[in-house]
Amino acid sequence: MSTPPENPPGQPHPGRPQNGDQQNGDRTPYGGGPNGQDPQPEKNWLVRTIIGVVVIIVLAVAAVFYVTNQQDDDPTAASTTEEPTTEEPTAEEPTAEEPTTEEPTAEEPTGESGGDVFAGELRGHVDDEVAGTGYALTDAGWSENSAGMEAGARQAIEGVYTDGTNELPITAAAFDSMSEHEAYAEELVAEYESSGAELIGEGTHYEDDTGHFWAFDNGDGTRAVVWRTGTGIVLTLSGPAGEVNTVYSAMSI
Repeated sequence: MSTPPENPPGQPHPGRPQNGDQQNGDRTPYGGGPNGQDPQPEKNWLVRTIIGVVVIIVLAVAAVFYVTNQQDDDPTAASTTEEPTTEEPTAEEPTAEEPTTEEPTAEEPTGESGGDVFAGELRGHVDDEVAGTGYALTDAGWSENSAGMEAGARQAIEGVYTDGTNELPITAAAFDSMSEHEAYAEELVAEYESSGAELIGEGTHYEDDTGHFWAFDNGDGTRAVVWRTGTGIVLTLSGPAGEVNTVYSAMSI
């Protein structure tokens, strides 16, 4: 014979409250809710979800705030492109160069010719032989002219042209400034005039209206010519009137 079970099927266990019995108020053991389930897990899940969303929102706001502050503090975060600026000229900064005109100094040409002062050697610059006339320097050649050097010339030479019959003394003096060569020419003219020679003509020396000459008749059949080239050189030529005219007109200087 079998022993009957301690608790027949369908019978409550002694001492265990049945479902539906109240314990501690409305709460039942093992949940006591519908179908015997505990509603507390659903509430916990909802709370955790809300907390998680709030945390995410707070972190997002904090991240945006942090990035914004970083951009404000970092000057390189802003655009580095600078607009070109145009500075207006000040009174001290001329906006255009105006042409200036300098007054000629005492060392610059001031005569009619307006040429440059000759800086080379007179020997080789003054004709050794006057083309087309048969006149050339005598064998003695050139020598220093003391009158020109005493007048302040840089160089001064003298010589004699001859065609084998006639002789025509020639002098040349080169100065470092136009004013000096003009003054020396005037000095020679004054000497001829004071000696009694008659001024029979003067004018420009070259065809381009540069330079100047003075022609004198000495009253004894001889003639003298004083001229300045407009390049700092003063010359004299004297001798028989007709020969002087021929040689002077043919000289290259």
